[in-house]
Amino acid sequence: DKCRVPMESNLWIYNKKDDDEELLLANVEALRNQLRKTERNLQNLGEELSSTSSSEQSVHSSHFSEFVGLTLEDLVESSCTEFQNYSAHKSAGKMSHQSRDSQRKCQTKSHPVSTAFNKSMEQENEHLREKLNTLREQNASLTSQNHCLMNKIETINFELTQSKTRISFLESALGTHSVSI
Repeated sequence: DKCRVPMESNLWIYNKKDDDEELLLANVEALRNQLRKTERNLQNLGEELSSTSSSEQSVHSSHFSEFVGLTLEDLVESSCTEFQNYSAHKSAGKMSHQSRDSQRKCQTKSHPVSTAFNKSMEQENEHLREKLNTLREQNASLTSQNHCLMNKIETINFELTQSKTRISFLESALGTHSVSI
């Protein structure tokens, strides 16, 4: 019996280590997938923003604002949820002390990082908003200039047509006058 007890406890420790490693690997894989998804979304957004002309940016700015509210906490919380779901699935509904501890660690560790990240993201967002406002002002100015130029072109075209008509009339009048001489 005495020999069996340490052996069973060793098996329990090894099983626990295997479960910990499995959980860790699952967490790493979930983080990698989330990172890939985020990178794809950022690349798509960057391509979309770079491909739009300045006149179309106001249309897409509302689309861009959907992404502004995303914070590191959102990502960490969703990752924690995924890990908890995996852990719950793995233990078939039983919540172990380990998963509760990892849940607490995940929630407490995300806070200091997320506040620093939030501050830098807020600064970047503010900078981008200022840039967007500047671009909107430039766009409005260019649109106004464009309207003025279009009006001038229409006026010049009208005057040109009138001048051509006068020349044609004068030529015909001159032609009839020279025929009568």
